[in-house]
Amino acid sequence: MISYIRALEILIKRALCKPFTAILVLLIPLSAILIQLIPQNDMSTTIETGIYIENPDSYTDALTDKLTKEKEGFVFVICESKKELINKVSSGILDCGFALPDGYADTFINGKTNDKLTMYTSPSSMFQYIAMEKLYGCMLEIYAPFITSQYLSENFDGAYDDDIAKRFQTYLNDNSVFTINLTGNHHFTASKQKLNTFPIYELTGLLIFICSLFGVLNYLRDESRHSYDSLSNEKKHIYCIINIAAEVLPAAIIGYITLMIYDSSINAFKLLLHMLLYMLICILYSLLYRLLFRKYTVYQAVLPIIITLALLLTPTFINVTEYIPALKYLSMLFAPYFF
Repeated sequence: MISYIRALEILIKRALCKPFTAILVLLIPLSAILIQLIPQNDMSTTIETGIYIENPDSYTDALTDKLTKEKEGFVFVICESKKELINKVSSGILDCGFALPDGYADTFINGKTNDKLTMYTSPSSMFQYIAMEKLYGCMLEIYAPFITSQYLSENFDGAYDDDIAKRFQTYLNDNSVFTINLTGNHHFTASKQKLNTFPIYELTGLLIFICSLFGVLNYLRDESRHSYDSLSNEKKHIYCIINIAAEVLPAAIIGYITLMIYDSSINAFKLLLHMLLYMLICILYSLLYRLLFRKYTVYQAVLPIIITLALLLTPTFINVTEYIPALKYLSMLFAPYFF
């Protein structure tokens, strides 16, 4: 056991002395630092906010008509799907976004808080609270006549028609007679969901996986040089695992520290367990590749293909499976799928 620990120590030092491996390991914290330094939103005279309505109706049509009349300054943009809204907020195209669930107008008018709209933000969002106030103000202006009519119909006998809406608009348009106080009793509720604009978690998983692949490469190179000829097959397997672990451990440790610093809300213990399990998965996958490609020259030739497929089929920068769902099963052939 002591000899194996000593071998692991030597192989870690050898791995870190190689410029390519060192760059690969340091790429994780460098990426996180770069994300924080680069401004994620270009300043513009037009601030765009997205809005997605799950099931449009006459109420929401009136709301969107009012919201989209503004063409300069603070602008609301209608999104056709929640996915479109999330993608545009994540990429910084929109400063923030709101998703209105089905029947939200009725919820608002009846003063209920069972359903909440969702506000999406990213690290680059700057004007989400202004957007919330503007959306709330427009909602109150559009729905106030209906709120009044609903209240009167529930508490007094008699029928109330659209005339109340016309009367209410008269008061709204005359500031000397009536103004809306946005700090009133009706509470505008929104659940928040913050979106990351850079796949730092996915990148960490990919780089740890690549390091495990290079561990197999190191072992096969040493084997091709007859370094393990005197060992039994069982010990050869052990030294293969040690070579992989020597590459994976530094990347995993650096990745763990980086993620903890990058996201202060993350649970340290859960991340540690997740990282240990992922390291084990990477080792198992690397051993599988070693069994498939036993020769050093063959493995060296297919290594770029494995890395490229892992980059394309797992959610890092480009995830082809989003466009071709059938390829999702192929993505399971690569460890980053489980990170």
